[in-house]
Amino acid sequence: MDVVVPYIFALYPLLLAAAAIFCMYKANSHYWENWISFLLATSSVILFVYLTSPWVFISYYLRYLILVAFAVVVVYSYFKMILGISKVEEDDRTTKAVSVVSVVVFLVFIALNTFAIMSRYPSDNSVNVAFPFKSGSYYVLQSGNNFVTNPFHAMEDSNQATDIVKLNAFGNRALGISPSQLDSYAIFGDVIYSPCDGEVLLTRDDLPDNLPGDTDTVQPKGNYVLMKCNNTELLLVHLKQDSVKVNIGEMVDTGQALAEVGNSGNTIEPHLHISAMQDNKPVELVFDAQAVSINTIIKVSDK
Repeated sequence: MDVVVPYIFALYPLLLAAAAIFCMYKANSHYWENWISFLLATSSVILFVYLTSPWVFISYYLRYLILVAFAVVVVYSYFKMILGISKVEEDDRTTKAVSVVSVVVFLVFIALNTFAIMSRYPSDNSVNVAFPFKSGSYYVLQSGNNFVTNPFHAMEDSNQATDIVKLNAFGNRALGISPSQLDSYAIFGDVIYSPCDGEVLLTRDDLPDNLPGDTDTVQPKGNYVLMKCNNTELLLVHLKQDSVKVNIGEMVDTGQALAEVGNSGNTIEPHLHISAMQDNKPVELVFDAQAVSINTIIKVSDK
């Protein structure tokens, strides 16, 4: 099943977007009210796909092509209606039923979109730290304070954690949807730099890196660095075997090398999982005063 997950993430935004575009294309009504209900419903679906889908499994840039395709279909549908090209084939009862379905779809997806937008505005007790990488374009795979943008962490103790991958030139995080080699993933082996001044509390780096698709559920964190910055504990996990460069009790400075990104622990592919705790409660992370959520891109260069 873990091998199939990347393909699900790659296909479902395309299928959902295609369904919305097809419904708008087939909108068959002479009535403004009914056409607008189709437009609102399909627009809310497209917005949801744009905001929350993990585009990095195919190409980040495809999300823009989806918007263009939808805009073209909306224009076509509009002129088809006002020029009277389409003919009403359903009776009034069917037409009203379609409108009701459209309203329900709109209400469901506008609620989900509201959650997605809210996740981009962190709470007052968020923690601002330095971004832990120095060169490249990085993509937030999931983050935020709700289940829409942070689904795999929402039910865990680290329910406000952030997962980060790296983009290649094609807007993907790897060479393909689910490559079998670790070095096919752009972030594998990238050096992780300390996001704050603090003390190293715990480390581990003896666990092997899983092959993509395999997981270690016995040691879910895998290799990790736990550090304390003022009143905040930061945990960085899924690190590369034998890559940790700091020792327990060591005081580290912001920007000091800590370890490298690996694929150890309960993870199907290389990425950095970073989370923060205060008084044993999870808090949101803000990087260099920038709030992040799914589909956020952070570009950095080591000057």
